Amino acid sequence: MGARVNACLTLAVMHEGDEITTIEGVGQPGALHPVQAAFVAHDAYQCGYCTSGQIMSAVALLEEPCGPE
Repeated sequence: MGARVNACLTLAVMHEGDEITTIEGVGQPGALHPVQAAFVAHDAYQCGYCTSGQIMSAVALLEEPCGPE
């Protein structure tokens, strides 16, 4: 994954040619990403926009470098 972007503040046309990962690309039914599975296990549901955004942000955060390299 690349940089996180607030989908509500950007237009698709601004990302022509970019690779975009949506919630559908993170896991599949029967093979959820661990973050998705945690949201299900702990009933961490909110609205359809918020939940997807929170999961996508958490997944991206786990893949970002942390601390001195």
